[in-house]
Amino acid sequence: MIDFILTFSYGSVTAVVLSCDRENNVAYYLYQSLGFFDTGEVDEDGDAIFRLELLGS
Repeated sequence: MIDFILTFSYGSVTAVVLSCDRENNVAYYLYQSLGFFDTGEVDEDGDAIFRLELLGS
């Protein structure tokens, strides 16, 4: 998935940001296993904000 994202040519993208319900343990740990980190922020629904830095972009 990450390799696919890196093929996008939308300018100088440096990160992928998404949100996840903290109670959705499967998704929460999947995103972490892919290199996303919980920023400690929450969105308007109370979901955790995750960020993946894209190196080499």
